[in-house]
Amino acid sequence: MEPNVKFDTTNGELLHDPLKYWRLISKLNYLTVTKPNNSFVVSVVSKFMTSSRTTHWNAMLRIIKYLKGAPGKDYFSRIMAI
Repeated sequence: MEPNVKFDTTNGELLHDPLKYWRLISKLNYLTVTKPNNSFVVSVVSKFMTSSRTTHWNAMLRIIKYLKGAPGKDYFSRIMAI
């Protein structure tokens, strides 16, 4: 996660389908129980579940890209198995 990024509830458009965002947040929250080293970034994006915006979704996709690229960790398959 970039160190100086500030998330709020006014930047970006509201998501048309926030249910996808909520599902992905719940999957990532489960992953933080098993692998706590990702808990900070997941907690930051989960603060905006009530007013999910495109900036939050893009941050979520960045987390997923990181998890997919983590060699030997098998994080992504754990998320998709839930």
